[in-house]
Amino acid sequence: MLNVRLALDTAPTTLHSGFLIAQAKGWYQEADITLTLLDPTLDNYYTSPLKKLLNNEANLALAPSEGIISYQHLREPKPMVAIASVLQQNPFSLATFQTSGLSRPANLDGKVYGSHGARFESPVVQQLIRNDGGYGFIRTTPTTPLVLRDEFAAGHFHFARINRIWDGLHFELSGRALHYFSPEDYDIPYGYCPVLGVMSPTLDEYQIEITQFLAITKYAFEWCCKHPEEAADILSKKGLASEKNPALILKSLTMLPEYMLDPSGEWGIMEESRWINYLEWMNHNSIIKDMDYQFTIAGDYAPSNYFTNDYVNIGHRLTL
Repeated sequence: MLNVRLALDTAPTTLHSGFLIAQAKGWYQEADITLTLLDPTLDNYYTSPLKKLLNNEANLALAPSEGIISYQHLREPKPMVAIASVLQQNPFSLATFQTSGLSRPANLDGKVYGSHGARFESPVVQQLIRNDGGYGFIRTTPTTPLVLRDEFAAGHFHFARINRIWDGLHFELSGRALHYFSPEDYDIPYGYCPVLGVMSPTLDEYQIEITQFLAITKYAFEWCCKHPEEAADILSKKGLASEKNPALILKSLTMLPEYMLDPSGEWGIMEESRWINYLEWMNHNSIIKDMDYQFTIAGDYAPSNYFTNDYVNIGHRLTL
């Protein structure tokens, strides 16, 4: 029996629908797997998902690929690896309200950014602004996904990193249109977000169980993409306690396949070239630093240091 303690990156949204649906339908239980979702709102985002892995509070965690990269570039690198990506395309963009007049990244010089405080967050934002012809000078103020919507709407900061098929939809459905500035549109080869991270010793010890967990999870996410109405009904009733807007849930689920599945309709697979391109871009722009803020030396970008598709690929292929 595998007891999975999964540290979520945000309060449950449609990006977590596969885990929630598999749990609600009893698919994990049928495989003798118990799933406990660790909602970060319970400690007000005090401990990051990957820190929960290190503290053994969780044995799986959701985080952006730069989180895995960050822990590989510490003074004492941590044995952490990504084993699946929840998304194939990136829905996370810098955003401003259209009424703000801030219609391009170069306009963001000197403006206030609602920051989550991640290690590589501000340097990437600054580089995006520079790539549009700005200087990359920004001010930051702390926020968390728990309060981002309300604080952004209230004008506590000028721009923020928004999930356009969740918080972005919330604003648009309530009549507040946004400008979006995606990294890829400004020559930033973004990685994957979120990825499913695990400590290497855990992976070594529970290879069979984790492979089975991923097979069910893969099936569940692909099922959600094929059955958005049924998934929306289940999530509205029992899966997303923090979201009371069924229209938002359904709209988000109908948009999910284009972000979540690869061209062959599969969930979870990561491309080696995408990891390498992102790492090389970060190094070229002097973004990868150690905890003493010293630039790391360009070195080993062996993809196996950061991710593997082995466990999402070798699992028994469940059919819809």
